[in-house]
Amino acid sequence: TFWDDDLGYLITADNTLPGRFDSRQTAWYAVGLVARNGTGDIEKAERIISNLHKGQYKDPTKIWYGDIQQAPEEPTPQEGVYDPVPYNSYDANWRDFAGAAFVIILNDYSDRLSKDSLKELEEMTYLLAKGDQYRVGGLNGDNLYPYYSNPWLMRCIMQSFCGNYFNDANMTKAGETWGTQLYDLFKKYDTFSEFNSPTYTGVDMFALGLWLRYAAPNSSLPIYAKDMFSNLMTLTKGLYNANLKNFAGPFDRSYGYDMNEYFSITAATIWGLVGREYAPMPKQISGMFHTADFGFGHLIALGMPQIAPLIEEDVLDSFKTYPGSHNFTRQAFSPPFDTYPRNISVWSTDYLHIGAEELSNDKIGGSALSVSAFNPAVIQWYVRE
Repeated sequence: TFWDDDLGYLITADNTLPGRFDSRQTAWYAVGLVARNGTGDIEKAERIISNLHKGQYKDPTKIWYGDIQQAPEEPTPQEGVYDPVPYNSYDANWRDFAGAAFVIILNDYSDRLSKDSLKELEEMTYLLAKGDQYRVGGLNGDNLYPYYSNPWLMRCIMQSFCGNYFNDANMTKAGETWGTQLYDLFKKYDTFSEFNSPTYTGVDMFALGLWLRYAAPNSSLPIYAKDMFSNLMTLTKGLYNANLKNFAGPFDRSYGYDMNEYFSITAATIWGLVGREYAPMPKQISGMFHTADFGFGHLIALGMPQIAPLIEEDVLDSFKTYPGSHNFTRQAFSPPFDTYPRNISVWSTDYLHIGAEELSNDKIGGSALSVSAFNPAVIQWYVRE
C-alpha cells in the first residue's frame, strides 16, 4: 500500500526524511519482490533497480560516492546549497543497508532478472561497496568505527561477498580485516559495543546470518559469526522479560521504552523464531511508532534459515515463558568514546525490570552519538489490575 506506481518508489513512512519517498525502503522492497516472484513482481523490482541506479551518486571525488539518494527528489550535496552533512543531506549507512540486501538478490535470485537489470544491479552494488571504503571513523564527520556494530557488520559482508563476486581482492581483504577488527573488539567482553538496541540488535542478527551464508570462500567471517551469535543469544535471554514482552535497558539506541508500541527489528526476529503471538510487537501495524522499519521484515524472514538452527531451545523458551527473577551483568566498550568499559547491571523480576550502566564518555549519545536514543538507565514495569 506504500507503493507509488507513478514514480516507482515507496512513499516514506519516516517523517524525518526529505521529500515524500524513501529510497532505502524501496531498495528493500525490491529484494522482497524478486524473492516472492509473483505476478508483476520482477517487472516492478527491475523498475526499482533502474530508478535507484539512476539516482546513485557516481562522482568518485566526493565522500558520498556510491551512496543512494534518500529520496528521488533529493538534490546532490553541495557546499552552501545543500551542505554535505552525514545523516542529513546524505546517509552513508544506506550504502550498507542497500548493499547488504542486494547481496541476497545477486547470490540467490539473479537468474530471475533480465540481463540489463542484472547489469544495473551489479554496477550499483559494486559502487555501494566501493564507496563504503571511503568511510573512516573520525574523518569528514564520520562515526563508523568497529564499535558502531550494525553498519560495521553489514559493511564486512558486503566487502567479502562483492570481493568474491566481482573478483576484487582488495574488497575481499577489506571484509576480512574489518571483520577481524570487530570480532577482536567483541571478544573483549563477548558483546557488541553497540549494546542492547531493540532495533539494531535485530540488524546485528540479520547481518550475522549474511556472514554465515554469503561470505567469500575460506573467509573467517562464518567462524566469527557463529561465536558472536551464540553470545548474543545468551545476552538476549538475560535481558528479555516475556511477561512484559520487553527487553530490559540500558539501551545504546532505542526509539521507545515499550516495544509493544513501536516496531523493532529484534521483535521481527522473535516473530520469525517463535511466532507473532510471543513477539514484542504492537497489536496493530497501522498507527504504530517507527513504522518505517517494518519494511525490513521480509529481509529478516529471508534470513531465518541461517540463524534459526543456531538458537538453543532454552533461548526460544525464554521468548515464550519468563524463566524467573534474576540478575544480569555485562560489560561493553566503545573506543574511542568510552574512557573505560561500561559496567552494565540488570535486575529482572516478574513484572518489573531495572537496567543501568556506569559510564564515562568522551561524547554522550552511544554508538550513534544520539542523545535522544541513548538510554543509560531504564525502569520498566507492568501494573496488573
